[in-house]
Amino acid sequence: ADAMLLLGIGRHAPEKRWPLIVNAVTAAACRTPVGLVLVGDGRERDKVARLIGTNPHVRLMPAINDRPALARLIASADALAHGCEAETFCMVGAEALASGTPVIVPDQGGASDHGRRAGIAYRSANPDALALVRCGAALVHEKLRNARQEADEQARDIVRQHHRSLDGIALLSPGGRSVLGDLPGLTPGAVGQAH
Repeated sequence: ADAMLLLGIGRHAPEKRWPLIVNAVTAAACRTPVGLVLVGDGRERDKVARLIGTNPHVRLMPAINDRPALARLIASADALAHGCEAETFCMVGAEALASGTPVIVPDQGGASDHGRRAGIAYRSANPDALALVRCGAALVHEKLRNARQEADEQARDIVRQHHRSLDGIALLSPGGRSVLGDLPGLTPGAVGQAH
């Protein structure tokens, strides 16, 4: 079976529920090759680091302020895993979709909208319901492949409808570049420039 690389990005705060994501990945890793890269900082970073400990399936990274580097990381993941059901919009979910990366999100809050577009939703705050634990590896991979195609279509739509207000989000990933290449009259240099 192919290994699955999940990415989590955000503040280390209680409402982000990083322990739920870490524990779900750890449980899933007993059945399927899966890894998680968790990017961010915040007041709960030490707590999250202690939870991860020497877990070989999870890596903790500091926040990445280099937007092109962050976009490349998002585009390279199989999916973005998110634990917070209190989001009003979930910008990182929108960035994942704009990069052609599907999302695994709670079924409540702003993140759930992104999951309905291109991803998998799990019952909020329930680690046993998290899609990567309950679904078999083959099903997860199939859903994520389909979700990635849907995310690519969403990225294409976002660029078509809002390219002047994205400040280059779609440009920042290899997937975004191919999306832009498919749009007539729109070149990568056109997105994110002052208009």
